[in-house]
Order: sequence, then C-alpha cells, then structure tokens
Amino acid sequence: GDVKVYLKGYGRLLSSLVHAFRNAVDHGIEFSEKRLEDGKPEAGEIRVSFKVYPNLGLDAVPHLQIQIKDDGNGINADRIREKLKATSARHPLLNAEDTEVYQTLFESGFSTKTEVTELSGRGVGLDAILCEAQRLNGNARLDSEFGRGTTLTIEVPLISVLELSLEDA
Repeated sequence: GDVKVYLKGYGRLLSSLVHAFRNAVDHGIEFSEKRLEDGKPEAGEIRVSFKVYPNLGLDAVPHLQIQIKDDGNGINADRIREKLKATSARHPLLNAEDTEVYQTLFESGFSTKTEVTELSGRGVGLDAILCEAQRLNGNARLDSEFGRGTTLTIEVPLISVLELSLEDA
C-alpha cells in the first residue's frame, strides 16, 4: 500500500520478525496432504500488512500496526496449558481464556515444540519480537483460531522522518 516505514527507526523490530515467519512455517502451516484433507488450499499462506492509525489511545501519537497472519493450523491452547501444568499444577493461566493463554508464547524460553529444529523450538522468537516492540513503546499480541490460523499483531508508535533527523543531530 502507501504506508512508508522508515527502516532506520524500525530496523531491529523488522529484523526480529524473521522469528514470526519461522514459527508460521514450523508450527503453523501444515503439510500439503493435511491441508487438502482439511479442505484448505494445498499451499499455506502468510500475509503481512502495515497500517497507520492516527491514535490508538490517550497519547495522541499515530501508531504503526504490523500484522503477520497465516492460514495454518492455529495454536492449540490446551497444549500450552499442558506445558504450564507441568511447571505448576496451580498456574494462574490453566483456567484462563484461550486468548490469554496464547500470550504465554511471548515468554522467554517457552515453546510447545518438543524438539529444537533449524527453524524453531528454542522459545526465543516471539520473546525477541515483543522485546523490540516494547523497546519502541509498543506491544505485541497473538490471536488464533485452532485449525484456521494465527495472527501476530504488533503496534508501535509511528516514527517520523523528523524524529529520525533529531536522533542524528
């Protein structure tokens, strides 16, 4: 579209997004045979969108929203709960709504993978994205529909050319 993003201000955040793509491929997008069985197109899809919002709160600062959405298998909240239960039978999120449980995946070292692969399983990817968003005074969240796909939404204040010029001064 017509959204201009100044890479200098968002470089570290944008670089961290490689983890989101790795997760979508390794955790989310199913093999072709499974997708066809489920009535999905043979090839998985990952969409990225950038939007600018005039104001997302009381701060009156325009925000940049980055969304990475896949049409994969989605997140199994019960699987996350199982991992949480293994750490504490009284974990506060065991009875939480799925949406809240998904956010656990941003915790450093947390992964639903049982094996580490070249693409994922270390539990550092989403944590890196959240850290970079927070460094820019923003945030990130996960939404998912099991069997249908996952959306990663990142919202950060919009950095203007003027702000970048002032950093160099």
